[in-house]
Amino acid sequence: KKYLFSFRAAFPDLNYRAHDFRLVSENPLTVRVTLRTTGTMRGELKLRSKVLPPTGVQMICPPEAVSITFDEKGQVLKLCTGFTMDRLVGNTGGLCGVQGAAYVAGARPSEWEIYPPTVVLGRFFGRPVYQLPEPKSILSPFP
Repeated sequence: KKYLFSFRAAFPDLNYRAHDFRLVSENPLTVRVTLRTTGTMRGELKLRSKVLPPTGVQMICPPEAVSITFDEKGQVLKLCTGFTMDRLVGNTGGLCGVQGAAYVAGARPSEWEIYPPTVVLGRFFGRPVYQLPEPKSILSPFP
């Protein structure tokens, strides 16, 4: 049985915390923005082939760079997301979006699903990098 992905149903208090909006000088129809998404998993997370139960865990994604290009009518032509700016902050193992949500839900994606093989091997044979602790206080709207 196939399921459709439902981010808002799983994280009803989802807050993208968009800030640092910038116009691209070479193309004024392109906007770049930084996100620091948060939300508490209070509903089921429906992925491609499985449904993950709510965990009650707050997802705190690392800063993410997003680029949106519009046409002259204001409709989106291109949306580029998922570019993590600092993988050592947040509680999603350095992942954003669907992969970060799956991480918080306890279904961490495989390293092979996230990174190219050379990166996986480098991480395996290289020295470990540890996640920075996330402060317990409330997050500022601007990281």
